[in-house]
Amino acid sequence: MQSSRVESAFRKQSASLDVGRRFSSCLASVAFVGFLALGVVAICRPRVASDQGSEPRGLTLPERGASAIRELGSSAGGERVVVRLRHGRFLEWSVPQNRLIGVTDLADGSLGDLIVSTLSADGTTLAAGFRSGSVSVRRDQQPFAAGRHAGPITALACSADGLCLASAAASSLAVWRAEPPMVVWSREDAGWDITRLVLSADGERLVAIHAQPLVHVWDVPTARVLNTFHVSAASVACLSTNGEILATADHSGDLELRSTATGRVVACFDQGGARYDSVMAAAFSPDGLLLATARSSGVIELWDVAVPTRAKIGGLPATEGMSCALQFTDCGRTLLSGGLDATICAWDLDLQEQASRIELAEHLRSLDVR
Repeated sequence: MQSSRVESAFRKQSASLDVGRRFSSCLASVAFVGFLALGVVAICRPRVASDQGSEPRGLTLPERGASAIRELGSSAGGERVVVRLRHGRFLEWSVPQNRLIGVTDLADGSLGDLIVSTLSADGTTLAAGFRSGSVSVRRDQQPFAAGRHAGPITALACSADGLCLASAAASSLAVWRAEPPMVVWSREDAGWDITRLVLSADGERLVAIHAQPLVHVWDVPTARVLNTFHVSAASVACLSTNGEILATADHSGDLELRSTATGRVVACFDQGGARYDSVMAAAFSPDGLLLATARSSGVIELWDVAVPTRAKIGGLPATEGMSCALQFTDCGRTLLSGGLDATICAWDLDLQEQASRIELAEHLRSLDVR
């Protein structure tokens, strides 16, 4: 009798353990399926940057508030400098008068959350893209609505004179004219996840960089894809004046120059053994023969594009703050650099020394820009 009771209790305990094991197995299965679902959602969800402009994708800039200079534009002679800050704010500075002469805010809240903003090299055209899909443009201080995409704007670009603009949202791509305001062409199947756009100075060639990073080279007049190729990385990207050479850089600090016609590497510049001195900005001179790069250490380097075998021809002294914007002016004889500390330096390239310095921090404090 006692033996049968023990056997009966053992059977009940085994049944309870079996039920527990089954329940635990079910919970584990549900958790695993949920984990997979979250992973699929994270992979498939379109990536939207926040006011990316020229800020490198994949790099995190030290947070210095809204006063950090992200992009520069200037008149041909350098008498007027336009600065793009974060959050769609632009400042206009008169060099002869040495004073602030204008403030423009494209993110007034009427079009929703700002995602990306940019300006033309001559500073005449300012543009901003929003989560609502709207693109707002101001040309010579005259506003006009460039149009609207179905999804959040992920990238913007302007030609040097500001007359040609390009915008992207997920897989859609559009090219606009500023005078008169009109859509030149648009494509809804331009390739998924466009993260960066670069226009040649004349607006004839457009480079669309996708997340892979895959590059599509477009001929703007005909709306045709001229070439497709992959690059090692494109945290920073810029085009030569004629659109024939694409310069890209990654967080390791190495530079690649590729022909947009063939996609082949025509030059590769490394930093001589110093690793992870990231390239924060790059710009071609107007004649396309000189490439300037700004590194996270504060050093600005000059590269001879025509002679890759002895490419590095000089460097400018390191600045106190990291430079995140570069712009040639005065027919290529002067290089402007803008930093996280709201300082603009003008460099004489013949002497390879600092010619002048504009400190905007005091003016930004008076405007309550931090």
